[in-house]
Amino acid sequence: MRKLILHIGLHKTGTTAIQKHLISVENELNHKGWYLFRERKDGKQSNVGNINTWIEFEGSGEDFLAVVDDGLYDTLERTSGNIIASCEEMSWLNDKQVKQLKQRLCEIFSDIKIICYVRKQDEHFLSHYKQGFRYPHSSARMFYSFSDPLTPVWQNYYRKYLDYFEKAESWASSFGACNVIFKEFNRAKLHDGNSAVDFLKVLGFSDDNSFSSVERKKVNEALSFHHCIINHAVFETRSELWYELGGQSFTQQLPLDHVLGNKEASFNELKLEIKKQFAQSNLLLKKYISDLSDDWLVEEDGISQSFPKVEPNQSAFYKESLISLMSYFDELSLLDFLKFKLRKIKNQNGFKIRKR
Repeated sequence: MRKLILHIGLHKTGTTAIQKHLISVENELNHKGWYLFRERKDGKQSNVGNINTWIEFEGSGEDFLAVVDDGLYDTLERTSGNIIASCEEMSWLNDKQVKQLKQRLCEIFSDIKIICYVRKQDEHFLSHYKQGFRYPHSSARMFYSFSDPLTPVWQNYYRKYLDYFEKAESWASSFGACNVIFKEFNRAKLHDGNSAVDFLKVLGFSDDNSFSSVERKKVNEALSFHHCIINHAVFETRSELWYELGGQSFTQQLPLDHVLGNKEASFNELKLEIKKQFAQSNLLLKKYISDLSDDWLVEEDGISQSFPKVEPNQSAFYKESLISLMSYFDELSLLDFLKFKLRKIKNQNGFKIRKR
């Protein structure tokens, strides 16, 4: 009897920390008869611990669709033993696709468990929306179909992704409710306040101290709106420059210490309306998350037909972002400057710079 544990995200719920920790304890998992499946579509091993490359994307906005590459099943058939796999891009799958996934996986595994973490919709929306400005070809960018990092406008089709009760029902109807674990992404409710530790504890890997020893690093942190503006401006104006600078990682090095907070107070009304939109759904979600926090269950009275217009101080955002970008160039070390120039020369001479 072969077993599969499939982690499907969601996005922005500590998935990167979970995936990196799974790599770090790979040997310990092997000793227990479990194997981390992280083979990419190109046959190489993923150094970030996920199998996201097996998911392809079509369309954008309301027509956005994630599709599982059939080659994934053939590759899984060639494995042996019990498997753990992490793929947050599978959280995009619709009900029909989940049923197809279950049918194909059951040809390989006789015992399948699904685990998924969810984050309050208002918090998730803003964080995930900004995620789209980290990578120019990300699934978030395609789904939210936006063009301005400072004006996240709510669209009704976003419910396809953010209605967690419907999502839980879809996976439970295919894989069985007893085989589906949904958990609230709330550090106060996670084991040791850590998603990586919690993931293994929930799945029963809790006897060995090596599993709970996690080096605390900040990974895949949410972008500030200043980061979003700079990323967006650079790869919309001259996309090759974005890659020459090293991709989104260069924005993490920007001197933003002078910026006071993320100035998200202007989004509070929008966040409240989003919470109201999911009041009934989150009440039903207690079927899968019995200890769901009370702040998920706001009263739905007074739901607006139109969401409040977000009007942040755009001139201040852009001024501070521009200052940070110029400061970044001014403070480049000689070595970093030479690396930047080398990437630029490679681009100009037709050498393809690998995109993440």
